[in-house]
Amino acid sequence: MSESIKVPDGYSFVKPINSGGFGSVVEMMENSTQKHYAGKIIQCITPKDRERIAREVSRLRKFAHPGIVGLKEVASMDNSKVIVMELGGQSLADIVRDHTSRGVLVAREVVYRVMVDVSSALNLMHNDSSGVTAHGDVKMENILLFGGGHFKLCDLGAAESEDVSSTRSVMSQLYVSPERMESETGRATCSSDVWALGIVLHWLLFGEPPFKSQNAARLFREIGSFQVSLGRVVEEKNERF
Repeated sequence: MSESIKVPDGYSFVKPINSGGFGSVVEMMENSTQKHYAGKIIQCITPKDRERIAREVSRLRKFAHPGIVGLKEVASMDNSKVIVMELGGQSLADIVRDHTSRGVLVAREVVYRVMVDVSSALNLMHNDSSGVTAHGDVKMENILLFGGGHFKLCDLGAAESEDVSSTRSVMSQLYVSPERMESETGRATCSSDVWALGIVLHWLLFGEPPFKSQNAARLFREIGSFQVSLGRVVEEKNERF
């Protein structure tokens, strides 16, 4: 049984979902309605913490879209802020891992749905009238499955100028575009979001990423020189594509 995690007043802890450098995400239930939500618990200690929280909340409020996780409220708790959002199901990364373990590819209908839902959400962010906004961290872990087989982007708090070489895991670096990798600022752009979505598409179609090195330096060389593997041959490719 999972150890209970403190959640804001008015909610009951259900179970942990995941955790990382940003804090933790838990499933919790609103006591008055019995509805379940995701609570992203972020320690609010440093100015950087406060900036990330403000950035994510601002973006969630600004970009209300079927392809972006919806915001319910922001709650305070001790030295933390809790971003309360609609609760999704599996991440796309979990779905792909499950298919890979069974030696099968994701169904083409799922590939289509991911691309339509996520590209539509990015289009809204990239064409905002008050200024272009790049997501900055498009990856399978940040794409969640919801009811009706639809997918939504989450984790809108990534800084557009985040240092891609020092603050991300090799898994996240798989999605970094050449121009962002070579930039002095590492600034995310619309183009780098589209590149990352292309990495997602390759992974869905071929069951593996186009760049495979587990060493960050070698990985960046592969990306910079476009040493792309087209993946394993799909026997039923005429039916699939």
